[in-house]
Amino acid sequence: MFGPAGNERYTVPPDTTFDKVSLDQSDPNRYRNYMTLAVTPAKLIATCFLEDGATIDRVTLTK
Repeated sequence: MFGPAGNERYTVPPDTTFDKVSLDQSDPNRYRNYMTLAVTPAKLIATCFLEDGATIDRVTLTK
């Protein structure tokens, strides 16, 4: 899950079967993040960023 909003946080252990990238959740102030979704006629690009702008992960779906 990326792009959480509000103050609600959940401690969910990483699942190596499905999680390609995971963040340490022990300190909620260290893993606040947001996502952007870029759309073109041929692609969807979802990008997850840390609050400071560092890229965590990016996924591109091509038509």
